Amino acid sequence: MGVSQRVLWPQLEDVLYSQFIERREAGRTVRQEWFRIQSQFLFRETYPFASPELFRFSNGWFRGFLDRHRISLGAITKKAQKITSGYKILVVNWLRFNRRNSQPKSDRFWEIGVEHLVGRYSLSNICILDETLIPFEYLEGKTYDKTGAKTVWVKESQSGWDKRQASLVLCVFADGIS
Repeated sequence: MGVSQRVLWPQLEDVLYSQFIERREAGRTVRQEWFRIQSQFLFRETYPFASPELFRFSNGWFRGFLDRHRISLGAITKKAQKITSGYKILVVNWLRFNRRNSQPKSDRFWEIGVEHLVGRYSLSNICILDETLIPFEYLEGKTYDKTGAKTVWVKESQSGWDKRQASLVLCVFADGIS
């Protein structure tokens, strides 16, 4: 049989839990820092005549709060992503630029063939690029949610912007010199 624990700030916990549920239903991530900031703000709001030093966001209180409300830290299993507005225009503009600048001008066709250019580009301006992404993250793929949830989903504001990673780039130029 478990030992029952006395809740010191029941109104604070009720409001904090309801805000947590609202935030998760909206698909937003919730981490420990969010709980810390909200609980300290809510304590001052809920108990205006109590000294702010009475409430401490300790590991013990936080673990007890999570246990009492059946909340656990879980991995995000599904992301709803919103594509950046205007992405099609950006892609089309890039393709037009690339086509326009990579084709030789017809009045300089013989000169280009003699100078060993490819299209309008000299060999020293052409390179083969290989990029390998090295992702690193710290709790980016986790959020607090109700214990036992099969799917932990979040909404992302922009597709891919939440990814933090470094890139390892290998570049070889076509002229073999640069």
